[in-house]
Amino acid sequence: MENKTIGEIIVSINASQINLSSQGPVVYFDTGSVLNGHFDQPTIYATLSDAPSRARRLAEPGDCVISTVRPNMHHFGFLKTIPTNAVFSTGFVVVHPDKNFVEPYYLYLLLTNPTITALLQQIAETSTTTYPSFKPDDIKRLNVKLPPLSSQKKIVEIIQNIDQTLSLNHQINQNLLKLCRLEFDKIKLTCSNTTELSTIAHLEMGQSPSGDTYNLHGEGTPLLNGAADFRGGIHPLKYTTDPKKVTQPGDYIFGVRATIGLTTKVFNKYAIGRGVGLVRALEPEWD
Repeated sequence: MENKTIGEIIVSINASQINLSSQGPVVYFDTGSVLNGHFDQPTIYATLSDAPSRARRLAEPGDCVISTVRPNMHHFGFLKTIPTNAVFSTGFVVVHPDKNFVEPYYLYLLLTNPTITALLQQIAETSTTTYPSFKPDDIKRLNVKLPPLSSQKKIVEIIQNIDQTLSLNHQINQNLLKLCRLEFDKIKLTCSNTTELSTIAHLEMGQSPSGDTYNLHGEGTPLLNGAADFRGGIHPLKYTTDPKKVTQPGDYIFGVRATIGLTTKVFNKYAIGRGVGLVRALEPEWD
């Protein structure tokens, strides 16, 4: 293992920008289009002049894109392939690896490691910008341990095989969920009776603990402050030693600001902040 900075194992950050006189359609990815390595459908504009002014960054296959704003929201992805005419928001850093030192996907694994994400979030929170964000040079200064290229390739092969299995399982789950929703909609059509939610469930809004009880090293109760902490899986960044409102296993939590309505079920205890509410069935059959 060698100790390296990210700056020593990459070629560039944000090296390529679209020519402002470019003609033709633009396939635009903003930071909201990318989450936890998954790329949603981009927005297609007829010309560059129709696209947002932030549509400027270009990328190549093998690059990583990471949102500089609120890195704890996990708006990052690895570009195995790129659509024709793809342009990325200036809200991303586009990191181009030096293949003499690092496997492209291994670099992505390094940069999206939870420890690195937490560190970038800490840096972002000390910024003086309107929104908590880090700078490209902050990426370059990150220290990592780098195994030989041969070891990196073996690790990447294993991880990508796992990723492919997870992706397939996710698609299967999504298809099953669609079927369940269709059946649920059919059942609703046959029901004539209605009732208030409060008669079958307990509803509770979150309450943010005092900021001086927060920490990033796992002390106390994991904190879900908003939908960003459970979008695409539950991944709390912060912990609190003085939780005010706490979930119970089996509760449903939902976002009440920004991403309103995002809902998931939890199976552990979490502190919930003011950006989150919970619903708890009063009886098991009403779950």
